[in-house]
Amino acid sequence: MILSISFDLYGVNFQKLIFSVDLRGFEHNTNNQKSTRDFKGKFHLYLYPLGKDDYSQGGLYGANNFTGILVLIVNLYFESWVGNPNTLAIYNRLNKINTAIDNKFRKNNGIKIRGSKPFEETFVQVVPRFCVENYPADYTTTFPTVNNATFTARRNTALGKPEGTKHLIVKIVNGDTDFDDSSDPPELELKNTNTELAKFWKYFSHTLGLGYGRTLNKDNFSVGNFVPGGTVENL
Repeated sequence: MILSISFDLYGVNFQKLIFSVDLRGFEHNTNNQKSTRDFKGKFHLYLYPLGKDDYSQGGLYGANNFTGILVLIVNLYFESWVGNPNTLAIYNRLNKINTAIDNKFRKNNGIKIRGSKPFEETFVQVVPRFCVENYPADYTTTFPTVNNATFTARRNTALGKPEGTKHLIVKIVNGDTDFDDSSDPPELELKNTNTELAKFWKYFSHTLGLGYGRTLNKDNFSVGNFVPGGTVENL
């Protein structure tokens, strides 16, 4: 099931994809900053100008005001999940994962890009999007119109769009955690324990082209010059 931040099943209205980034071991000059990482990064970019309202004026990061927003969307594909969890259990797990990512990459450790008008002050926002391969049995109790055929059709339609590209494949397993960064997209087998699930954001860092457990800053964000005249700064 495709889940937005509000976790709506296939309720996502795809926005126009502006740019898809695939950072695979290359060097990228971001004006006065240079990244020479060996890590892989895969995400979509959406750039929007912002008007003056409560959202842009103190509603994104602290008391900062912004004239634009650069959204990094990472598609997380949960291929399997041991233990046959029900809908609520999956929701709660994904909500915890989403909250951890939000805390590490938006509410804290924020970055902005100073660029040309209208993007003089552009906030960089990281947004995970969740897709689960199969729906749990109790899901049809809430949504009786869902069956294998309709679910599969909607899932495949969503995944078939450019915006639906898988950026990280996740398998929740009984065995030890293993991360394969050599595959495309990368694959994470994550042990089904609270301790390991709490580490998810650290593996998520790889999708942004960062090392394990690292957050974005002015020295490692490699696409700052996607914004015209852009220079990355820490918040």
